[in-house]
Amino acid sequence: EVLALEATEAAALLQGRRAFQAGRLEDARVAFAEALARNPESIAGRVNLATTLVQLGRLDEARGLFEETLERMPENRASLFNLAVLDENDAPERAATRYQLLADLNPADAEAHFRLGIVLANLGRIDEALVSLENAKSDLTWFARASQLSVQIMLAVGDEAGAVTLLEEARAVAPRDPALVRSLIS
Repeated sequence: EVLALEATEAAALLQGRRAFQAGRLEDARVAFAEALARNPESIAGRVNLATTLVQLGRLDEARGLFEETLERMPENRASLFNLAVLDENDAPERAATRYQLLADLNPADAEAHFRLGIVLANLGRIDEALVSLENAKSDLTWFARASQLSVQIMLAVGDEAGAVTLLEEARAVAPRDPALVRSLIS
């Protein structure tokens, strides 16, 4: 029974995760590839292998695996997120679409809203970017960063009064956040 268990996809996934966490990326890659070989339909094997390939700088291979995952499971959030990150520079419209889908799948995903705000701002879609950043601020972990980025965007488009108002509101929520205080002073 032990030998049968060692030959399963689950055993290879566990080996891969341990190797990944230990920073042994090549060992992780081999283990995740083995998991996928043991079960070619494995979503976990495919996503973990792709994530490892990103860390190894093998972006084209990773992209292919993430895209294959989405063909099998269109709402796989790990694949959507990683593809959005990979698309930010080369295909920002596609990145925005992926981040928007992530935000639609989980409206509480502050990171998706935050990153969507960045991409939209870079595309010049300022009003949409500010709405997305406002959504990111609902999570206090992202509140300060989303507030600061909103202020930077407002200043870039010449809305100094709006930026000051936003900073004052942000300071009321997080009065001791040093970055917000410095932004308000400047």
